[in-house]
Amino acid sequence: MAIYTGYFDESGDEHQESFVLGGLVLDADSVRDFDVAWSEAISDLPRKNGELYFHTTDFVSGNDVYRERWKGRYDDKLRLLTNLAGAIAKFSYQTFSVVLNMGDFSRIDSFLQYAEAIGHPYAIACRIGYTQMHFWAERNGVFSPVKMLVEARQGMGEVYQLFEKDRLPQPSPESKCVPAIQAADYIAWTRHRRRHPTEPSRRVMESWETVPSYLHTDQIYEFKDYVDIAKNIVEANNNLPIPLRSDKNTKVVFTHEQKRVRSRFTRRPTKQ
Repeated sequence: MAIYTGYFDESGDEHQESFVLGGLVLDADSVRDFDVAWSEAISDLPRKNGELYFHTTDFVSGNDVYRERWKGRYDDKLRLLTNLAGAIAKFSYQTFSVVLNMGDFSRIDSFLQYAEAIGHPYAIACRIGYTQMHFWAERNGVFSPVKMLVEARQGMGEVYQLFEKDRLPQPSPESKCVPAIQAADYIAWTRHRRRHPTEPSRRVMESWETVPSYLHTDQIYEFKDYVDIAKNIVEANNNLPIPLRSDKNTKVVFTHEQKRVRSRFTRRPTKQ
């Protein structure tokens, strides 16, 4: 019986126009081979803190550790990214992306205590990613639990709360040095930049064409989708309505944390 693991990372920012989570599934028998293929593809890149390091946004833009030797050089970047996409196509069983329209999230959160009742954006994206992974497993007759690993980042406490509320196995945080987490970052970046292209991203975007379209599951969440989530939550809670934002006397708690009042997601202004 094969043992599968899903690796997820994000691109964009909850405070920008779109927030994207990307992921892929590997089986335990192929992880080592994937790690070798990925590490070989990035072996010429600068190391960070002594470790092989790949961060798609900085690599494509030529920032951080890539500034000195990789500013520009788009043909070389395209070749390297194509090799990385080839490793994903060869070893992963499915890739995923979740796009949250943050303008629509803010819109519904402005009149409903949405973030308190449903979850903050990163936690929601992880929850959707888990569902995508679960549906993939069902469709393919995978009955053993699929472990979810995510990059260790700010907001994990909120993720743990949401998964505990839904009685699901909590994701485990992993270092950005893990090749499959770097691959999830590349997947998320690609989906984000297809939605919000930049000149550098246009120069290297064809690298993703190495990954067959049938291998990828993508979902975009906009206002109607947020409404549908809210309706499902209300039904699951015996038609208990989500409090209005204007209702200052009604607070939201999760059933496993009755004494802890949920906080609203605060969206900081985007830098110009």
